[in-house]
Amino acid sequence: SLLTAGARTGLVCGLALLEPGILPAAAYAASQMPLGPTLQRMSMPLAVGAAKRRNSFASKEEAVAAFTGRGVFSTFPAEFIADYVEDGLVEDGAGGFKLACAPRFEAATYCAQRHDPWGALRRVTDPLVLLRAERYSTISEAAMHRMGAIKADARLATVEGAGHMLPMERPDR
Repeated sequence: SLLTAGARTGLVCGLALLEPGILPAAAYAASQMPLGPTLQRMSMPLAVGAAKRRNSFASKEEAVAAFTGRGVFSTFPAEFIADYVEDGLVEDGAGGFKLACAPRFEAATYCAQRHDPWGALRRVTDPLVLLRAERYSTISEAAMHRMGAIKADARLATVEGAGHMLPMERPDR
C-alpha cells in the first residue's frame, strides 16, 4: 500500500500501516548488488528463519499442536491458529498437509525486494498512521524515527507487548 500511495498518490487518501516490513535503506541497496538476494538469504535473520520453518504435517491437528505456543504463534489465541491452519495449509498429495507458501519461497521474498519504500514515503501526500510492534518488529526504532523525520505529521506509535504479528496479538489496537 505504501508503494502504491507513493506511485499513484491520487488513488490513496490515507495510509494505516500495521507492523510494515520496511527494512533499513542499506538492505535495499544490498539487494541491488550482484548476488545480493542470494547473500541475504544466508544472512538475513527473517529469511534464515523462514527457510528453516517446518513445512509438512500429517494432519491439521498436528499442525495446530506444532504452532500452538511456539515462535511467532506463541501469543496467538487458539482461534487464530485454527484459522491459520485452515487457510495456510494445502494437501500435499500424499495424505498429509504442507504450508501453502513454501518456506523457501517465503525466504526468497524477504530478500528480493528491489523496491524503494523510503522514496515512496517521501512522495506520499496523505495522512499516515503507523503502528510498530515492541518485540521482533520488522521496522526498527531508528527507521521509525527516520519516518517521523520524513513525515513530521505522521502518527507513529509502538504497541507495547506486541510482536510482529501485531494484528493477531493486539486486535484491540
